[in-house]
Amino acid sequence: MKFKTLIAGLALSLTPLTVMAQTALLDFSSSMYSFSADFTQTVYDSDSVALQESAGSVELMRPGRFRWTYTEPASQVIVADGLSLWVYDEDIKQVTVQPQSTTLGSAPIGLLSGQRSIETEFNVKVLGEEKGLQWFELTPMEQDTDFNTVYIALDDSGLHAMELRDNFDQATQIKFTNFKKNVAIDAQRFAFIPPEGADVIGEEGQLPDEVPAIREIGDDEVLDNSQLKSATLPELPETEETEIIKPVAEDDGLPPIAETLPVPKPTPVIDGNQLQFEEVTE
Repeated sequence: MKFKTLIAGLALSLTPLTVMAQTALLDFSSSMYSFSADFTQTVYDSDSVALQESAGSVELMRPGRFRWTYTEPASQVIVADGLSLWVYDEDIKQVTVQPQSTTLGSAPIGLLSGQRSIETEFNVKVLGEEKGLQWFELTPMEQDTDFNTVYIALDDSGLHAMELRDNFDQATQIKFTNFKKNVAIDAQRFAFIPPEGADVIGEEGQLPDEVPAIREIGDDEVLDNSQLKSATLPELPETEETEIIKPVAEDDGLPPIAETLPVPKPTPVIDGNQLQFEEVTE
């Protein structure tokens, strides 16, 4: 269930604050080559009632490698080594392996692993700030996944939360703590060897004819901005209307966001509270 949950034009406003926010998201994504963090994951139903909670840690190194470890309520390890996706359920001593290219496909995890491009695959809407978090709504340009909306929240340390909204209006929210961007991670963390005695189901991914070199980051190496790929913000279409979306007080009785979208969508849920944003004119 947890494995299925995980794997399963830009905004209209043209104000300087909104453009800066969009640029911040693109810069964050393009300048990240690795991170480690702890996480809590909560699945909500369409009424924002929590159905399932889990916790663990994650290590990720671009391109295409991550180790997602669940420690609560049960032990499960998901490892992407660049070719194959391994899922190990310790309780039943079973390993499932599939080619990474076909398994992940257009899954939202590709946003973090560098296998999906924000600029070319998503429409981005800046929602605004709430309790120090800058929220973004990403909708895929091609509806070819089980998820129709991805919410991302950034804070001063980096990635704070990521919420995936599926076609049944259920939400999977992942909140990160101890987030450390661009840290040195031993490449062996992404080399999975099935434990002795475990049943192995499936087939590994095959090495292509030409494989791009994966650069390892030394323990003492620090990359500056000139060494990192900078994000280029595509030209925004001209429009007569502009808007600024700002945070609001918790006790304000405000309508939901996305009044300008074809279909209104609920906002992310933080600690059981539905977030609300208000359009404010200067």
